[in-house]
Amino acid sequence: MLMVITIFFSLIDLVVVLVNYNNTDVIRDYAFPWITEFLKPVLALGLSREVRSYFKRFLFVVQSSLSFVCFIFVYVYFFAYMGMSLYAFTTEGGQSFTDVRTAFWTLFITLTTSNFPNVMLPSYGVNRLCALFFLIYLIIGLFLLFNLILAIVYSAY
Repeated sequence: MLMVITIFFSLIDLVVVLVNYNNTDVIRDYAFPWITEFLKPVLALGLSREVRSYFKRFLFVVQSSLSFVCFIFVYVYFFAYMGMSLYAFTTEGGQSFTDVRTAFWTLFITLTTSNFPNVMLPSYGVNRLCALFFLIYLIIGLFLLFNLILAIVYSAY
């Protein structure tokens, strides 16, 4: 069904371009090319057995690892709430732990070790024991949870 719709919109695109090849305003304001660009991968999915089988495997992997990914989000949320409580009246709390959403986003990015020094060093300069919070967070997250999610994805694939 989607292949028919994609082919239909592609034919309409072709007719509009052929009829109005001198009138660039009509072609520029025409909305259907945006639809067909999004439907082309669906058309490729429908035509190739290999792509369909890989896509089915991908969906199976996502389905089997979804509960553990939700657990990682709960883990980050727990440490975000703990960080808000721990750094409530510090400069760290004013920068990275102002509310739950900011704290969650900061710790989620920190879990990827993308901005780990930028988040930890302001509080580390005040008190060296503050690094313990981040070290516990990263040791559990990186070395335990990420390896478990890798094992789940590998076994499901």
